[in-house]
Amino acid sequence: FQAYRYDLGLPIKIAAKRLKGCKHKDDQNTKQLLAEVSALSMLGKHENVIDYLGIYSTNDTFYMIFEFAEKGDLKR
Repeated sequence: FQAYRYDLGLPIKIAAKRLKGCKHKDDQNTKQLLAEVSALSMLGKHENVIDYLGIYSTNDTFYMIFEFAEKGDLKR
């Protein structure tokens, strides 16, 4: 999803990846999510890699937040 975050009141375009069904810390979906977050966090900043910015959760849905790729993904 394309979304916005607000830094000092200014909108910054971001990409959000929605992950449903991560309810409990022992759930397989949650374990996979945490493994992916761990790997992304260790990458650091690189000019050829989309930046992982963080995670947001509400109820049983998690959103992984990334830098927005203005020209689309590599498949297109």
